[in-house]
Amino acid sequence: MLLGELGFISIFIGGGAFAELDVFGALYHYSDVPEWGALLSGVRTYARSYPWMAIYPVSAFFVAIAGFNLLGEGIRRLIEKVGVEVTRVFFNRYAFAAVVAAGLGLIWLRGNTGEVAYFQEQAREFDEQQAMTRLTLLSDPTWDGRSLGSDGMDKTADYIAQEFENLGLQAAGENFTYFQTKKRTFEQLISIPMMEIEDGGSELVYHQDFVEFNGRYLNRGKTQAPVRLVQMGELMVVGYLFRNIPVLQALDFSGEIVMVLSERDAAYLERVPKAGLLVVTENPDLLSRRVSLSSDDPYFNPLGPPPDPDEEHPYQPAFRISEETADRLLEKTGETVDELRFRIDELDLDEVFEIPTNVTANLEIEGVVPEPVEVRHVIGHLPGIAWNVQNQLDNQLIVVLAQYDTPPLIPGIATPPGANDNASGLAVMLETIRNMQASGYQPYKTFLFIAYSAEGEEGGEIVYPEVSKFLQTKFGFSNNLNVEAIISTSILWPTKKILIL
Repeated sequence: MLLGELGFISIFIGGGAFAELDVFGALYHYSDVPEWGALLSGVRTYARSYPWMAIYPVSAFFVAIAGFNLLGEGIRRLIEKVGVEVTRVFFNRYAFAAVVAAGLGLIWLRGNTGEVAYFQEQAREFDEQQAMTRLTLLSDPTWDGRSLGSDGMDKTADYIAQEFENLGLQAAGENFTYFQTKKRTFEQLISIPMMEIEDGGSELVYHQDFVEFNGRYLNRGKTQAPVRLVQMGELMVVGYLFRNIPVLQALDFSGEIVMVLSERDAAYLERVPKAGLLVVTENPDLLSRRVSLSSDDPYFNPLGPPPDPDEEHPYQPAFRISEETADRLLEKTGETVDELRFRIDELDLDEVFEIPTNVTANLEIEGVVPEPVEVRHVIGHLPGIAWNVQNQLDNQLIVVLAQYDTPPLIPGIATPPGANDNASGLAVMLETIRNMQASGYQPYKTFLFIAYSAEGEEGGEIVYPEVSKFLQTKFGFSNNLNVEAIISTSILWPTKKILIL
């Protein structure tokens, strides 16, 4: 009863939130906790029009409270009539032995019967040596790291398709093949990016102290300018279809390199005039990873005349830097990254906080936008078997995803093997298929295996592994199959309904 009373006033044990949402003039109550008191609280606005909405939470309360009271009353009567000698019940050696035996028996039954035992047996058949052999093959330098736009990427797609065929998967691509072909655009770096700080300190190390920033627009250019730290509070957005942020229109950092402490602020300042951009990252792992850069030109107007190929634009180089590098830039100000991050919550709405560092930095990124390249997703499926008329499970689809490509290569840097960048996930997926086929496993539900390319841009947009687009390749898939689960063996963009193996 106490929990119900608290839930009715939107106080939930273990945390939770309740809000009244005004959606186009209509008031809706939203709670992110499926709690009986919260359900009753949400009913109060609709009690006159829909009184039956309260039946379910009220019935749950009634059954629970009545059940607890009846249990307590039954125990009281048992003790009064029969009596209970607690020491004899709990400290009798025969009773103790019986409890231990029952517990061990339950553990044995759980581990050796039912679905768990079946899955354990199948898992033991997973041959890690075969998976390692495929991983070693895919990580060989002759595969060019499976990088976007390389011959090794095409070679990888052909290899996966051949493996799908050898493992007995049916083709689920275009024209009775295993392939779905798309076109990708990206920026290709033609030299190792450079960043220097004119403070007399040590030389910065690429992929340790700094790395190119993968923002929304082209990232290239050369600049030498003083660095200014900029922090922003919450910014007011005006408009619905054409969103506008008024405070940004008054900002102009021409002739200065802007340093920000979050990618949110970097996104706000992408179109603000400046000489360059430095984004301080809290995750050092991002500095060691390669990234694909956007080919979207901020000076291109799709409604205007074609761009002049001889016209030069002041593109802005942008880097992601470590907190140690940022502290080095802030040294003359007496501030540190940790202190500035701690004070970010004190900024008011539309407040912009600036600190000139009085330190000059040199930034340089050289890149070109090649012609769009063709990439191929590799898709195969293992049909399910409908086991009776009432349970047509073969139209339920289990999708297994593995990314196989990596960002474009940079001249002057050795080809990375990319073992952990997707090759391992792909090797696990291929060995899983072999295991399923070798064990004679006949699934009731249909499995769709997809080795996909996720680097570069498609139609000017960042690529996400959307299952609905993969299903459009083979006739009948999108209409006749229902996606029940999506499993990924690779690093994925954050999406809902994703299970990470």
